[in-house]
Amino acid sequence: MKTDEACWCEGAKIEITKSHEFAQAAFRGYKSLNRIQSRIFRTVYYTNENILVCAPTGAGKTNIAVISILHEIGQNFKGGYLHKDEF
Repeated sequence: MKTDEACWCEGAKIEITKSHEFAQAAFRGYKSLNRIQSRIFRTVYYTNENILVCAPTGAGKTNIAVISILHEIGQNFKGGYLHKDEF
């Protein structure tokens, strides 16, 4: 996984390759997140902060939820194995 600070600038789209390999599978066929998803990616994927997302239909709120689920999975994915009992 790459962590280039330049990718976090406002307006930049986050490439799917910025997430862990297991998470990339959930976005197969996507090159990048949209601007709304990219804007809050760092908070949703790398922290345990609560968020509230208000956006129009079709803005990508469902994918934001998927990113938060992938974050939760990632916290329990170690050594190529998902530790289900640690959730």
